[in-house]
Amino acid sequence: MKTVFIFGAGASKDGGAPLVDEFLDKARRLRVLQKVGDDAQAFDDVFKAIAQLRTVHDKSYLNLNNIEDLFAAIETGLLIRKFSNRNIEEIEQLRASIIKLITRTLEQSVKFPTQSGKLIPPSPYIDFITALDHLKASEPVTDRHSFVFITFNYDLILDLSLTLAGYNYNYYLEDMLVTTQIPLLKLHGSVSWGACQKCKATIVPFDMKRVSASPFSSTNELIIPIIDYLAQTECPTCNQLLVGPPVLVPPTWNKIEYQSHINNVWRKAAKELEQADNIITIGYSMPKMDAFFHYLYALGSESETKLQHFIVINPDKSVEGRFREIVGPGIDKQFQFVSGYFANSISYLSGVLGS
Repeated sequence: MKTVFIFGAGASKDGGAPLVDEFLDKARRLRVLQKVGDDAQAFDDVFKAIAQLRTVHDKSYLNLNNIEDLFAAIETGLLIRKFSNRNIEEIEQLRASIIKLITRTLEQSVKFPTQSGKLIPPSPYIDFITALDHLKASEPVTDRHSFVFITFNYDLILDLSLTLAGYNYNYYLEDMLVTTQIPLLKLHGSVSWGACQKCKATIVPFDMKRVSASPFSSTNELIIPIIDYLAQTECPTCNQLLVGPPVLVPPTWNKIEYQSHINNVWRKAAKELEQADNIITIGYSMPKMDAFFHYLYALGSESETKLQHFIVINPDKSVEGRFREIVGPGIDKQFQFVSGYFANSISYLSGVLGS
């Protein structure tokens, strides 16, 4: 039995990552508290851009409190070479600035618990992984469980939690990769992925096992220095240290620019959706600006595999309607919307998958 889990921003909320409409407020607080390190200028650049965009409100509406809307606006500005009175070089710099803001904000927001000097997964991830362990331990010989993780989140909560629990996974960044490792498919990139400037198209993730194996002092919570780990990572092809911001893809309909970088990830996601017995989305609101998932699901789910469950877990009841728009009539009975949070839904998921 193959279960595909799809994680959205709501799944990272309990781990400390701010939701999209909380992100910029959190970034502002970090800037005021001078907790943004060398990226103060990048933060100021983004806040200046927000002030510039406020002038469009007389003719159009743009949600300037939503980090995804802002990232999408900057990306579109780069595409059409227009963003306020900035020239193309300044727009490119602004794009780098918002990626730095996202990375630093996540770095300072997500804190991992420690126990006896070692990192442990945050709640509810530790409960979620315990549930997966139980399912694997009790699975029938004739129907083995296999898990796939698709995530739209940039943060490392899921990555590091799986590493700490001993799960071997692969991002499937390489073409024609053959491995038995669990797919962890980050459709919008990751703060742990750097682009090698010499090899150009090569994306290099830093080693999460290196993070989990580091000795830490006994403290209640620990911040993972994402930026430091990325800056210390070498490209395995040319041995050059990674420079520049992480590889993050904005949640817009236009992802053509990133096709050469992570199209293997998207292809793998489509293949896994095609073979899924169960699809479970957690905290993903499927924003209308990101029509990409709509088509990915429609094309990827075209197969003869009979879907047993399509479960959507989200506290926002309006999300149910968005998903019902993409669910075909053939699986209407398999569709279930659960109004709730990740932490409160783990026992329910265990019951469904274990039945």
